[in-house]
Amino acid sequence: MTITIDENFIALWYILLSDSSDFMAGLTRNLSGTLECTYRFRYYKDDKTGLDSDDEKHWYSFSIDPEKTTKDDALITCRNVFGKLADLVKMHYPDAKLVEIVMGPDGLEGVLRKMGCNPCFHIAKLPPSEQRN
Repeated sequence: MTITIDENFIALWYILLSDSSDFMAGLTRNLSGTLECTYRFRYYKDDKTGLDSDDEKHWYSFSIDPEKTTKDDALITCRNVFGKLADLVKMHYPDAKLVEIVMGPDGLEGVLRKMGCNPCFHIAKLPPSEQRN
C-alpha cells in the first residue's frame, strides 16, 4: 500500500510516535469517487528511507461514502481524530508533532513543495505498474 499524491489527494498527516516509530495517514478520493483514508504505523529497523528501508510497516484503510459524508466533513473528522492521537502520544513522548498538509489552491505543486520542506516525508515516483490509470 501507499498514499498516492495526485489530483485526487485531499490531505496528509504525520505524527512522530517515538524515537523508533511514526504514523502517517492520507485522505484521497479514489477513481470511483469514494473518499478513502489510508494510514500506516512504521517501526524503524534501519537508517534508510523509502523503498530501500527494511522498516516494518502496518497498513490500513477505510472508505467513506461520499453520499453520506462530504469531503469537508471527512477532512474535519480525520483532522480531529489524528489531532487526538497526537495529543495522546504527547503525553508519553513530548517530541511528538502533528504535521498536516492539505491540498490548497496551489494544487499538487504546493503539496509537493510543503512535503519537500519537511524531513519527515519521503517522495518517490511509483513504478508504472503501481500508478493509477
